[in-house]
Amino acid sequence: MLNLKKVLKSYSETGSLNEQVNLYGFVDPHAFLTKSGDVGVILQVHGVDYECLDPHFLDTLTKRLESALKLFDENFRIYQYLFKRNNEPIPYKKYANPIVNTAIENRIRH
Repeated sequence: MLNLKKVLKSYSETGSLNEQVNLYGFVDPHAFLTKSGDVGVILQVHGVDYECLDPHFLDTLTKRLESALKLFDENFRIYQYLFKRNNEPIPYKKYANPIVNTAIENRIRH
């Protein structure tokens, strides 16, 4: 049986956000300033569907990400948040070949 008290324990012990981030204000839509004088920047990167990639291309993308992260030295702190989404629309296009078109339409409906 699910113990609700145990589930809600970490929620009830969690403090307010301002205990974790001493936010002073926003500089612009992507950057913020803390009361201690630090600047934070929020970056958004659209991910790729890694399940459909061949290993060589996946390795290439991994190396590109590693190279981008190496631009930040020990004075930077980087946090990554991953949001997975289900039932994203699958991009497709129409083809001249009716057999290919039918196969793709059947797959989209599935």
